[in-house]
Amino acid sequence: MRPLLLLQPLLVALSSLAVSENIDSFASPPALPTSKPYTLNLSCAQCAFAYGECVNSVQLPSFLSITFHTQNDTLLANDNVIFPTPFPMEFNAKRTTDSNIEDSVPVAYALDVQPLPHQPDAELNDLYRLKLTLVDMQGRTATESPVSLGLVRDADSNLKIISVEEGRPHRRFHHTHGNQRGSWWDLEAWKSAYMRYLHMMTKPRHCRDGSTRGNGKDGVHAHCHRRQRVSDWAGDRHYMRHLRPVLLPAVMGMVAGIIACVAGFIVGKVIVATFYCFRERRAGAGRHPEVWIEADETVSEKERLMEEDRLMEAYRLEEED
Repeated sequence: MRPLLLLQPLLVALSSLAVSENIDSFASPPALPTSKPYTLNLSCAQCAFAYGECVNSVQLPSFLSITFHTQNDTLLANDNVIFPTPFPMEFNAKRTTDSNIEDSVPVAYALDVQPLPHQPDAELNDLYRLKLTLVDMQGRTATESPVSLGLVRDADSNLKIISVEEGRPHRRFHHTHGNQRGSWWDLEAWKSAYMRYLHMMTKPRHCRDGSTRGNGKDGVHAHCHRRQRVSDWAGDRHYMRHLRPVLLPAVMGMVAGIIACVAGFIVGKVIVATFYCFRERRAGAGRHPEVWIEADETVSEKERLMEEDRLMEAYRLEEED
């Protein structure tokens, strides 16, 4: 019993030391693994690195070897800085064919950087998703697929590679054997699309009366057995879309002209009526003395009548006497 009591302080000290180590391990941020180089072998695209016109010839399959690694806060490809992007945006890559022929070719690139969201209280800093598209010096696509990279910035502001993989193959047109050109603008593809459009437009269409309209026996178009009405073409959205910028200003101009004419006519009538009203008032003010003269004449006429009445009364009295 006594030996156990002597070992108890030692056991307590060891247990406290183990707990403190576990706490420190939980409190410390997770350390990122050391960024190691990543090497990709990318298949070269057709007509890549073909200086001049890409002719109809058999080309040996080949691939590019590119090694990615980080150094402090930069991303390097074949020991050339590509992020942050320098100028010029190009580097040399080793090309190897199936017959083990190796050579160095210049490669230009386009870099699409997409920052990824992360939690503000996270131990890691910025996250980046990079899409690297490789082209040759003639502007043709150098590889069949781009490269997708994932980068993270640690607490010391150093970049670390977390993923490197080939992306989806580039979107390209299907070239014919007679015309293989490393160009996005393939005339054959445009011609086939145009012919499909013409074929769709020349299909027989049903008329509104139930008959069909299409090509006749002699190559003459058979039309519907009725006349085209205004509603057949006036409702075409494409036609009205081109006609609206012409009709709308014309109609608005006509309406504005009519409103201006009516307003001018009304204002002119008001001005003329006001002018005649003021002129009549002035003329009436000048004829006031004539009114007084007529009043005097009226008074004198009354006196004359009264005088005649007095004379008639005097004459009647004389006859009675």
